[in-house]
Amino acid sequence: MAKTFLYISQWNEFVGEPGIAVLDYDSESGEISFRSQADSGLTCNCTCVDKKRNILYITNEVKENPDYVKGGGGLIYAFKINSETGDLEQISRAPSCCPCPAYISLDPTGKYLVCANHSSYFAVTKAVQKADGAWGMEVVYDDATVDLFEINDDGSIGRLIDVVKHTGVKNNFVLHSHPHSAVWSPDGSFFVCCDKGDDNIYLYSIDYEKGKLTEASKPWPDSPGSMPRYCVFNKEKNIFYVNHEKSSLITAFEYDENGIMKELAATAVVPEDINWSGIKGFKPGKKPAQQSLIISEDGRYIYDVINGSGIDGISVLKINGESGIPELIQYLKADGVWARGAKLSPDGRFLILTCVDDGGAVISYRLGSDGKIEDEAGRLSVPAASNATFFEAN
Repeated sequence: MAKTFLYISQWNEFVGEPGIAVLDYDSESGEISFRSQADSGLTCNCTCVDKKRNILYITNEVKENPDYVKGGGGLIYAFKINSETGDLEQISRAPSCCPCPAYISLDPTGKYLVCANHSSYFAVTKAVQKADGAWGMEVVYDDATVDLFEINDDGSIGRLIDVVKHTGVKNNFVLHSHPHSAVWSPDGSFFVCCDKGDDNIYLYSIDYEKGKLTEASKPWPDSPGSMPRYCVFNKEKNIFYVNHEKSSLITAFEYDENGIMKELAATAVVPEDINWSGIKGFKPGKKPAQQSLIISEDGRYIYDVINGSGIDGISVLKINGESGIPELIQYLKADGVWARGAKLSPDGRFLILTCVDDGGAVISYRLGSDGKIEDEAGRLSVPAASNATFFEAN
């Protein structure tokens, strides 16, 4: 029987321990067990896998590059996967040029890696002299960017060949733009970038002749203050779905072959008896948030991770086959604190939920034929468990 490994990124920005945990996954029972600790020094978050080259890419979501005395932003790592043992061997790393790389994805050709940099909340005050000679101050922020890297033949990270800056500024705690995702459309013609800082949704494509990122269409202004976070695509229709960090809604968008977007509908992700505005978040003074967002392979069900004191869990939404609009069919409160990541098993029979706090937890849930979550199939304590990635060894 082929081996299946599960890589858990450990995101210790607030609690827990850094690193990458390697787990064994039983595809028949859904049970999980600890195999090894691949790295104990990285504040890991988003991961993606090149299945052809057996490469795991992962972000080191930090504000200061260890190669610098101060500053320098985050990094992206490439690890070669040993298909026999699941062990990881670092083959390259590259600075992401901004603090806190939040999302990485491979383009459909496997030639490029796209990185969305969340950036920091830091600001610097500078003394500046104006054109009339008067002195004043200017407040500047760390850049927030979407980066395009070449991928070498061996899977290592190559040159950074293009950068797009997001420059929106707001007069609240968010301060400025925070690109948070880079999710490719089913046909690979463009990717969606949700910016939770300026509340805009961007569609980018790659000009393969020039090696450049281009905007496929004008950004869509989402609801002010909603902080769009992740998206998933409907493979049967030209529709994608966006969740939000500061809203209890998932929004469905229709798009055409030119990437022109149109909002279709917004669906609540928690039952009516949950008072979203009255829930506390993972830190004092913070509010609840939608976290990871995934869709089943057949495109019928969306799974949305909910974070908040007393409501950590997963919402299951069924997509209407005709309209493409999702409907909430289940909300499951998880036995974990600060629910953050989710991933479906390769055969779609199980769902993995990761929880960051209270010692960290990786929970395997069995799914029913109706898309609903039935029961726990396995559980393991992994400190600061953030993101999960499956790898099926040949």
